[in-house]
Amino acid sequence: MSISEQKFQTTEVTRNLRAFFFFSLTVLPLASVPAQAFAASTATTLTMTSASKIVAPGATIASGSEVTLSAKVVAGATTVLTGQVNFCDASAKSCSDIHLLATAEITSAGTATFKFHPAIGNRSYKAVFLGTKTESASSSTVSNLTVSGKYPTAAAIVQTGAIGNYTLTAAVGSTSKSPAGTTGTVAFLDTNNANAVLASALLGAAVSAPDFLNVSNPVVGNNPGGIVTGDFNGDGILDIAIGVGELGPSVAILLGDGVGNFTPVTKSPITAAGVPVAVQDFNRDGIPDLLLSDTFNGPGSLTILLGNGDGTFNVANGSPTLTNYGVSPVLVADFNGDGIPDIASAGGYYLIVLLGDGHGGFTALPTTSSLPGADEFGSMAVGDINGDGIPDLVTLSSIGGSIATYIGNGDGTFKPGTTITIGPVTGGSTTSLVLGDFNGDGKLDIAAPEYGSPSTIAIEIGNGDGTFHAAASSPFPAQSWVSQIAVGDFNGDGIADLLLGAQSDVQSLSIFLGKGNGTFVETSYGSASSLRCAMPALGDFNNDGFTDLATVSYAANAASVFLFQSTVATATVTGIAPTGPGTHLVATSYLGNANYSASVSGTTPLSVQVAVPVLSPAPGTYTSAQKIVITDATPKAAIFYQLDGGTSTPPTNGYVAYTGPISISGEGQIYISTFATAAGYQTSAYVSATYTLSPPPAAAPVISVPSLRHLQRPPDRDTD
Repeated sequence: MSISEQKFQTTEVTRNLRAFFFFSLTVLPLASVPAQAFAASTATTLTMTSASKIVAPGATIASGSEVTLSAKVVAGATTVLTGQVNFCDASAKSCSDIHLLATAEITSAGTATFKFHPAIGNRSYKAVFLGTKTESASSSTVSNLTVSGKYPTAAAIVQTGAIGNYTLTAAVGSTSKSPAGTTGTVAFLDTNNANAVLASALLGAAVSAPDFLNVSNPVVGNNPGGIVTGDFNGDGILDIAIGVGELGPSVAILLGDGVGNFTPVTKSPITAAGVPVAVQDFNRDGIPDLLLSDTFNGPGSLTILLGNGDGTFNVANGSPTLTNYGVSPVLVADFNGDGIPDIASAGGYYLIVLLGDGHGGFTALPTTSSLPGADEFGSMAVGDINGDGIPDLVTLSSIGGSIATYIGNGDGTFKPGTTITIGPVTGGSTTSLVLGDFNGDGKLDIAAPEYGSPSTIAIEIGNGDGTFHAAASSPFPAQSWVSQIAVGDFNGDGIADLLLGAQSDVQSLSIFLGKGNGTFVETSYGSASSLRCAMPALGDFNNDGFTDLATVSYAANAASVFLFQSTVATATVTGIAPTGPGTHLVATSYLGNANYSASVSGTTPLSVQVAVPVLSPAPGTYTSAQKIVITDATPKAAIFYQLDGGTSTPPTNGYVAYTGPISISGEGQIYISTFATAAGYQTSAYVSATYTLSPPPAAAPVISVPSLRHLQRPPDRDTD
C-alpha cells in the first residue's frame, strides 16, 4: 500500500490526537500533499523507549508500562523540522480508523512523539511521515513489541435498600479472553473511614456479558456540553475536556488515572467562550491544544487554548477568530501542504478555511476561493479519497439524502467531486458520517446513518479514485432516529465496528460489529446509553485495547465513564450500615488473582441515620405518675418530642426540645412522639409511645364506732 493510501480522515468533532488504540469517535490523522518532482526524499526512523530506556524491537515489557514512540525524519543529512507523523498499528493494511494510534507534530527539536500504555498482547508499530510540499512522505520499519502480565479489570458498585439496611452489589469485569475468569474476593470499603471494610464476599462465576460498566461519574459543573479526549498532562493516559455552562463559557479539564477515574486539574474550569471540538498540537511544541467552537455569541468564533503540558491552558494570541457563523462542523488537517495543521469550519454561508501559522494563529482564506453552501454541511470528514495524497472533504447534507465529496487542490481550496445518494430522509435530518477502511483494502470507505423510523445505515465502499459504490449489505436497518455514528473496536478483534446513537431524551446506543468485508451485524451490549442527546467521546481509558465511552449528563452536571467489558462476575452483600456522621462514600475493591489485576470501583453514597430514641420506662399502663426519660445512642444527638392527652399533664405546642425527664400524671392516655437529630446524620425514625395512667380506686371510708364502755350497766347494789 502506498504512503498516500495511509492518510486518514478527520471528522467534525475530533476527539483525540494523542490517544491510544481505538481512541475516538472522530480520529484525526493529518494528510498532506504527495511528494512532488522537486520534493526532497526523506527517511523516517522509529524509536521505542520505556522508563527512559530504549526498547529493542521484539522485546517484552510488563503490562502497565509507559511506552514512548519517537519518530525522526531526515531529508538527506538535514533533519525535517515541520510536518506530521502518523503512529500506526502496523499489523493492519491501512493506518486508519482503529489502527491509527495518533498523529503528532514534528517539533523544533526534530521529533514527533506519542506516549501511551500498550495493551497486553503482541503489538507492532510504525511511523509514517505524511510529507509536505518540499519533503516526500516516508515510513519507518516495523517495530514489534510483546506486552505480558495481568489483564486489567474494572469494578463497579450498585446500591439498593434503605438507611441501616443497604444491599451492595459489586461487578468486576474484564476484556480478557483467558479461560480463567475474575475469581476471588471483593471488599466493600468505607472510604470516609480509612477504607474500613464493611463486608467481603466471593465473586460468583464470570459470565459472558458484553456491556459497558459505569465506573465513574465525576462532577464537572453546570450544564456540561461537548466532550473531547487527549493526553493533556503528558503521562500517556487519556484525559477529558468538557464545555461547562449553558453557553459554554468555560472548559473543565479532568485528568485520567488509567483505570477509568478522572479528577479536575488545578485551575479548572478554564474561562473561555465555546465548547471543545478538537484536540491538536497547533503550536508544534509536542503538547496537545484545544479548539473551541462558540455557536452562541455573535457571528460565531473559534478559540485556541494552548496546552502547558500539565493539564492547564492559555488562550492563544489572536483568539478568538470570527468565522461568519462557520462553527459547526469543524475539522483539522494540513490543507495547504506546509506541514502545519489548518482548520475547516462549516455551518456558515461558506466553508471557512483557516491556515495555521504553527504558533496557534490562523489566517482565513478569502471566501471567494471557498466552497459556498456550507450551511448545509451537517457533517464533514477529511481524508485522501482519491489517492493523490491531498486531503479531500466528504460532507453529509444537513437535510439528508446525499453525500458530497470535494477534492483538495493542495492549497487550502477544493473543487466539487461526486455526489452519492443514500436515500430519502423520513422524519428529520442526518447529522453524522465517518470514514474508515471497512473492507480491509486500504482505501477509505464511508458510513452514514439515514435518520428515520426505522433508520438505515449506508456503507459506501471507496474505489480509491474519489468514487464510491454501495456495499453488498447497504443500506442495512438500525433502530429508529439514529443521528450519530462513530468507529471503535468493541470486541477486540482488530476490525472496525460502528457505534450508533439514537436521538431521544436518553440517547440509546447500539453496536454493529464489523466483519472486515464492509458488512456489519448488530450485537446486544447491555443497556449502554448516553444521558444527553449527544455522541460520547470514545477512547481506551483503561489501556486494555478495547473502546470505552465518556459522555456528559446534562441533568447531573457530571461526566459518565463507561468501560467496555466482555465478561462480568458479581457479588452481593446485605445489611450494610456504616457508622459515624456524614455521607459515606463506599467503594468495592477487587483484590485480583494470578491472571487479573486488582481494581477499585467508583463510590456510591450511603447515608447514616441517628439512632432511634429510647423511652424509659417503657410505654404501658401505670398506676402512678411517671417521669419519662428519653435517651439516644448517637453522640450529641438533639431530641425533640411532643405530648398530648391525660387529665393533669399539659400538652406541648408541637415538637419541643427535650431537656430532661418529662413528668406525666393524672389519669387516662398520654401520647408521646419523639425523634432525634445530629450533625452529619439523617434524622432518626419517629417513635410513638402511649402511656396509660390508671390510679387504683380510692379506699372506702372507715366509720368509727364509739366505745360503749361508758354505757355498761353498773354493778348491782344491795338494798335494805
